[in-house]
Amino acid sequence: MKIKSAGKFFTYLGKHFPVMCTSGAFEFMPPVSDAAKWLDRFDDLSGKAIAGHVIRITRFKQDFENMGAKAETSLERATARALAISAGCVITELDHIRSWEKEPDFYLRVAFTGLEQAAALPSKNTRTREKRFIKRLKAIPELLALASDNIEAISPANRAKAQTMIRDCARFLSELGGSDLGKSGKAPHYLEDSLNGLRDFDRFMAACPEVPEPEGPPFAHIIETVLGKDKSAEDIFAIAEDEYNHRLESLRWLESSMGTSWEKALAEYNGPAEDGMTPLDVVVREMHRLRSFVFDTALPGVFSDRGLRVDLQSLHLASTLRPIHYDPALWARGRTSNPAATSARNSSPGAASGTIQHDCAACAGNIFS
Repeated sequence: MKIKSAGKFFTYLGKHFPVMCTSGAFEFMPPVSDAAKWLDRFDDLSGKAIAGHVIRITRFKQDFENMGAKAETSLERATARALAISAGCVITELDHIRSWEKEPDFYLRVAFTGLEQAAALPSKNTRTREKRFIKRLKAIPELLALASDNIEAISPANRAKAQTMIRDCARFLSELGGSDLGKSGKAPHYLEDSLNGLRDFDRFMAACPEVPEPEGPPFAHIIETVLGKDKSAEDIFAIAEDEYNHRLESLRWLESSMGTSWEKALAEYNGPAEDGMTPLDVVVREMHRLRSFVFDTALPGVFSDRGLRVDLQSLHLASTLRPIHYDPALWARGRTSNPAATSARNSSPGAASGTIQHDCAACAGNIFS
């Protein structure tokens, strides 16, 4: 059974959420390689548009569930179930987490991650890159202005995070302004407009009323919709408690062999010998050791070995404390020589954060189409 609507589902997401489905910053949004077709536009983030998208994605989810019920083989049922869970995750992001209604930094992440993608991702030629870069750059003030339409109040933590990011985004725009791409066509004019848009956004942050830290969606919803499980929250807690006790017993056994408490041993552990290496170098070294173990020793010939790359945090995210994570962005088969994008990445602090990227775009998203 070929699930015809799967391709339509991923194409729909890539078209309407091209940044969210490629940035790795929104964990419930699936990576979609078709988003590469829309590197000149931003995500549809008006309240009215999002409400419409939730309705459409809910229909996709229902289609996948119906297909699963009619499936004749276990593979078909598993595929339909995976697609239904993927659609459920998108609905959770848009209609339950609702970052677009609570977190002002959401707009900064979409705007400037999208701008970096337009500047840095491979393109057919320089003219194509310039056109998509300028179109996204021109749209930034309008995108940032949506925050004042969608957000009525923010928590102190979300305000502080957004205000810190504003400075990083301004630095990012300044870096771009010194590059060939930032000097092309009307780019200098739109760069100035974007800086003015950041100032307006900052004023909105300062004036926006405060509310307590918002709660996320109910745990029961996450279990059912995101994890695809039919267990209750109480069942999950019991499993976690059993696992915790099992791990605690293991630690007690370890203490007997070490002759000291695990808390003291952990506090005194300085990590792997660094030999003057930077934190990022240590991460890369450990990645190579792990890959060597998996592909050469533990499971040789089982998996297809593919390249991995570690990048520093982008300049517009330099002050965020995001952990190292897998980034499905469409950096796939090459890297632009754009000096602004390279400078932005290389000047980021990045000691505590970064991205791990796969070199195969075909693995990113719409594999069912």
